[in-house]
Amino acid sequence: MAEKKPATRSHEHEIEIGVPARVVWRALTEPKTLTRWYVEKADVEPRQGGRYRLSWGAEGDGEARIDVWEPNRRLRLVHLPFEGAPPMPDGCAIVEDFTMEEEDGTTLLRLVNSGIPETPEWDGFFTGTDSGWDGYFEFLRDMLEVGDDDETDLGIEEDDSARAPRASGAKQSGPRPPDAGRRRRQDGGARPHRPPRRQTDRFSP
Repeated sequence: MAEKKPATRSHEHEIEIGVPARVVWRALTEPKTLTRWYVEKADVEPRQGGRYRLSWGAEGDGEARIDVWEPNRRLRLVHLPFEGAPPMPDGCAIVEDFTMEEEDGTTLLRLVNSGIPETPEWDGFFTGTDSGWDGYFEFLRDMLEVGDDDETDLGIEEDDSARAPRASGAKQSGPRPPDAGRRRRQDGGARPHRPPRRQTDRFSP
């Protein structure tokens, strides 16, 4: 009799960003750009099977294997076990699957974050990453659409028409500081990828 696979759960997110898919792809895969909206340090081996390493400094590190690498279309990450996490049932792995669809200079970015165990120890990680990704996606959109002090790495300055115009009445403020999403997550949400090392007690049942 085949062994029953452990139960897991997932959450999904999507956002429209008024730049081409190539710009969104670079924001997800180039270390220098990742540090402008998401992490303190990053190291990416740009190929299928490569490593995707992230660091939030004192809050901890995360590492994943690149399962799918399709430039400007899809990035699928399978995460390795990380320090301070609850026990991971055999056969489970946390996966982040990013897809991009471009139309008329605007990109629809989607994320499916799956493989999170359905055990009480993982409740904090699930709720934290669910709310956390909303904040990070909004910050990424603001950075790419409105801009910051260093756009040369994204190629936007080469063709300003790459930015799709926002709808009338849409927010035009500049990007929020990197901790803005954290301030909004007053439910104790963890950063995506992994929980803050100093807050692993959230995983206790």
